[in-house]
Amino acid sequence: MKPKINIIVDQGSRRFIYACEVIFRHILKIPYRFVERSKLENDGGAKNIKDNEILINYSGAGDMEGISIPHSGLLNEENIRADFPAISYLDDMPVLFEQAGDYDIPFDLFAAVFYWLTEYEFYITGRYDLHGRYDEEKYPSFKQALHERALVHEYAELLWNKLVDKNASLSRELSVFEWEVTFDVDHPWAFKHKGIINVFGSLADLFRFDLPKLKLRWKSIAGFKDPYDHFEDIFRRVPKEKLKFFFLINRENKLDGRYTFRNKHYQQLIRLVKEKSAEIGIHPSYTSFLSKQAIEMEKSELEEITGKKIYSVRQHYLRYRNDKTRTFYEQLGLTHDYNACLINGTGFRNGMGIPFPWFNLEKNEMTKLIIHPVMVMDVSLKDYLGLTTDAALIKIKGIINECKKYNLKFVLLWHNSSLSEIEGWEGWNELFEETIDYLKMKE
Repeated sequence: MKPKINIIVDQGSRRFIYACEVIFRHILKIPYRFVERSKLENDGGAKNIKDNEILINYSGAGDMEGISIPHSGLLNEENIRADFPAISYLDDMPVLFEQAGDYDIPFDLFAAVFYWLTEYEFYITGRYDLHGRYDEEKYPSFKQALHERALVHEYAELLWNKLVDKNASLSRELSVFEWEVTFDVDHPWAFKHKGIINVFGSLADLFRFDLPKLKLRWKSIAGFKDPYDHFEDIFRRVPKEKLKFFFLINRENKLDGRYTFRNKHYQQLIRLVKEKSAEIGIHPSYTSFLSKQAIEMEKSELEEITGKKIYSVRQHYLRYRNDKTRTFYEQLGLTHDYNACLINGTGFRNGMGIPFPWFNLEKNEMTKLIIHPVMVMDVSLKDYLGLTTDAALIKIKGIINECKKYNLKFVLLWHNSSLSEIEGWEGWNELFEETIDYLKMKE
């Protein structure tokens, strides 16, 4: 009989259950159960639990047996704390909620997991960049580069090793390394199918004496390949089952694309991509993240074009709010959220490298919305980090290796326009191909 994991608690809570679900069911994939301390029969230290069962003491009681973990109180609260927790180090591992005492794990592991999963620090204080996105660089975790590590998985492995020390017969189902390539289609073409706009664009090219761009523009109009049209190249390089596209189909702001759901050529492209990729998702426009009606309209238009229900979503410019945008997704039947991507860096936004359920801190409940962590974005590498293609490839390989180490799912965010070899993206097409080759080698 396999040994069971028994977690001794003084009082359960939704937050604690959520942290345990992610640790034990999603990451370690082992069964567990809660045992309230008040119901546990003690007789001179003897426990009413079978000898081969393992105890985790999260009750706050120092006289209980089992793997002892301190209880910081965070998971029994329903409010949001006013201050950021101190970041300390257990050997070289960054931890939160460390407590003095004779503990097997000297920090509140469950609270730390909850903190990273929920993006709790964004609730403590809202700090936004010029696009109204969470400004990662202004938060303590980013300043200490904690996003570069899959911390939730590191914590889970620490706990796993303690469990095996207690009972060497304990086993678990091992995950396998996976990968997925996602494309945001903001601009399907650079020049084609723009109508009168190309006339004004040509005049602007002449005014700036930008003859190379003028030549590209008219070659595209004349029927040659458009610089942004790399869809067939993508289909050739990336297996269909690992490919997902997010389409921007509305223009409400100058930062949105020129092509909308009304463009017949764009509709044809979307239908073609639908047949040659695992799934397509909606890429709601720049101002939509605070409007349920806007997201609903754009989702409906994309469903009209494809003839299929849309379940996956990623906001244009990665603009979202935990308490609003994700609630809209739930209400609209969008079940897979790909917004968990760093802008000013690469790595693990939530300390996670596999999909996991979103916890609504406003309602204090676990939801059915699944968050898909995205580790690397092309624009982050080139524009925010200012990396060369050689340096970017080293960065990408490092993240892939980290995912391989813990058998995570590496998710890449790219744009079809980044394969154009123009406008500063020279060499990035080759970088993309090298990345795909490296991913295939790591399988």
